Amino acid sequence: MPKKPALIFSLLLLAILSGVALTRADGPNQVGLVVVHGDGTVITQCVEFAEDEISGLEVLERSGLDLNLQAFGNGVTICRLNGEGCTYPQEDCFCRCMGTPCIYWSYWHRVG
Repeated sequence: MPKKPALIFSLLLLAILSGVALTRADGPNQVGLVVVHGDGTVITQCVEFAEDEISGLEVLERSGLDLNLQAFGNGVTICRLNGEGCTYPQEDCFCRCMGTPCIYWSYWHRVG
């Protein structure tokens, strides 16, 4: 099995159901957000929303966590999350991935 790249500053895990809301009969929709930092620190949040569905990016934006993005024609790149990563535009958004090891954010979502 190939060795996974070391994620020194963090691994992002969104437990979001792609396009499907977790609902309660008596309240707003909710989605779980889990951020695992490179030092092992774990942050969990429950983000509420009124819409039928929201994107992973909208979950991050509504979480209140420190977020720094770089927009591209086909989407955005997370440069810094919760104090870890690069500060765009002062730094290249991929400042931690200019050599070996390449440290980057990873996005995951659960379907079904």
